[in-house]
Formats: sequence, structure tokens, C-alpha cells
Amino acid sequence: MNRLIIISAILSFIIVASSCGAFYYLFTEQSGQADRNLTKVEATGISRIVTNQVTQQISTIEHIASSPETAQLILSSDPVAYRLEAGRLCDFIPDCLRIRFLPLTIESPIEDDIPHMGFADLEMVFKSKSGAPSPAAHSLKTPHQHIAIARSIKINGESAAVILASFSLKPIEEAILAATRSENGIFQILQGGLQLALHGDQAALKTAPEGVLPIAKTAWKLRYWTKFSGLNDPTL
Repeated sequence: MNRLIIISAILSFIIVASSCGAFYYLFTEQSGQADRNLTKVEATGISRIVTNQVTQQISTIEHIASSPETAQLILSSDPVAYRLEAGRLCDFIPDCLRIRFLPLTIESPIEDDIPHMGFADLEMVFKSKSGAPSPAAHSLKTPHQHIAIARSIKINGESAAVILASFSLKPIEEAILAATRSENGIFQILQGGLQLALHGDQAALKTAPEGVLPIAKTAWKLRYWTKFSGLNDPTL
């Protein structure tokens, strides 16, 4: 009889323990899924904010490139006037670091300013003569790092010069902060294999991301992870 009581007690304990374990697993799994859903929402928000920022910058530079005032400036063929007007315009454009009006004959970088116009910028200038290259980040991790946008300035339908604008990367970091309301997400923005911004524990970069979102108007992509606690933490 005592043995039956002991066996019954043991079985009851096992059942209760199993139920508790199942409940804990279900609770943590549901909590983890909620965290992952939130991270995805935040990632989508970041992508949209950055896209809006870039779209506004492109629109501004295209407006300058197509304005009658800019056409008159280019027809003046006055480098001093180019520089003065470029500085004036940049002062009124948020996050603008530098604007340059460049002749079609330019063949080499300009390295006497910050940010300088490097070889990557020069290649973008060449491409802009016959197209509209996507914005790109250049000279990363240096005092000259910037986002470059180049557009052709046309007169009577023909390319006559190029406007090259350099923007700060700071708004990208601000976009991540603006879109995140929790500390669960880890977000990384890449241009090819180059990192433009990272928010969260970089240890997560050793694991596959939960998702990858393209950032429209650019060649950038946003990778994201969710930070979990304890044994469920992929960064541990």
C-alpha cells in the first residue's frame, strides 16, 4: 500500500513537472514570437524612414539640376560662381556636407576638401552623364565618409555639367533610433559587404539574420535579428 502511494506521488510529480515544463515552453515560445514580430515591424519602419530620407535628397538634387538658375550658372562657365552657389545651396539643405558643380571634362578626384571627391565619386559622376545612379556611401570609416548623389545638368536636352552632392550618414543612425521602441532588435544596414550602420549587439552578426529588407532607391539592405534572454539568446 505504501509502495502504491509512493508510486502515485512520483507519477503525480512527473505529471505536474511535465505540465509546468510545457507551460514554460509555450510561454517562452509565444513571448519569443511576439518579440520577433516587433523586431520585424521595427525593421520595416527603419527601411521606410531611410527610403524617405534618400528620396527627399534625390528630389532636392534633381530639382537643383533641372532649375533655370542652375542652367544660367553653368552657362557662365565661372568656377568661382560655381563654388559660391554650391556653398549657398548646401547651407539650406538638411544634412548636406558639400555640393559641387562639375564640368563634363573632369577626369580626376578632388581631394582638397572635406569630404573629398574620391574615385568612387568620380565614377558616379561619369555614370550620371547618361543615367541616374543610385545614391551610394563612399569613404566609409574615414573623415571623408558621405552619401553621394550625382545628377546630370542638361541644357537644351544635352548634358552640360554634373551636380555632385555629399550627405551625412548620421540620419541613417537616427532613423534606426526613431523606429525602435524596444531593445529587442538588432539592426544592420549594408552596402554590399560594407556596414553603414549597426544598432545592437554585434555578436549577432555571427548568426544568420531573421530577415533581410531592401531599402528602396538604393543598393542597401537591412538585416535584422531579435535579442532573446538566457538559452534562447542567439548572440550567446
